[in-house]
Amino acid sequence: MQKPFPEIETAKTNTDELMQCFLHDLSGPLSILQMQLEQAGRDITHEQIVSVKSLLSKAQQGLSHVNRMVVSAKTGIDDSAELSFSAVHQLNQLCDWYGLLATEHEIDLIQDYLDDKILLGSSTIFNRCLANVIQNAIEALVTVKGTKQILIATKRTISSFIVSISDNGIGIQPHLLPLLCNKGFSKKGTNRGYGLYNVKKQMAKHFNAEINIATNKSKGTKVRLIFR
Repeated sequence: MQKPFPEIETAKTNTDELMQCFLHDLSGPLSILQMQLEQAGRDITHEQIVSVKSLLSKAQQGLSHVNRMVVSAKTGIDDSAELSFSAVHQLNQLCDWYGLLATEHEIDLIQDYLDDKILLGSSTIFNRCLANVIQNAIEALVTVKGTKQILIATKRTISSFIVSISDNGIGIQPHLLPLLCNKGFSKKGTNRGYGLYNVKKQMAKHFNAEINIATNKSKGTKVRLIFR
């Protein structure tokens, strides 16, 4: 009886070479672009900036697609892989789910993903926690006049991956910030003070992540989820 996927056995000896070629093909054009930008300095035109931003956006989308393919492939061969997922993929889904609600309240839901990360844990718990924060941001803007925006963004630092949700509402009184993640505390009335408490608890328990909240009366509120 013929073994399934005989080509996999054949390819084992060339795996390292194939991966090196793949990474070279992936990073080569971006390396050239980076070198050209450094050489151009301040002489780059507005049209060139627009073109570069478009190229980088396509590259970013491509990398997110590769991440999703890797997760999908791992799921097919490893039972534990179902507990790993692309953060940006889940954020895209959440924005699709909340897009209609935001539109109903004339809120612009903006996405700015500078980086992605494959997180180990339950995507369901991740979605619940992020949904709570997005829901809070929408509620904070319902009665606001003028332009209303929520920015959902990701970025990396040297030691962490950060998901942030920002709104341009009226902000939160500074003396209330230390209380926001306390069990039972809420500015919205009775039996409402469990959302951020649970977000903090679940993020720490399942992702070893922490929550940070900053506010400004003129700029609104930003909630950051920090994954180490």
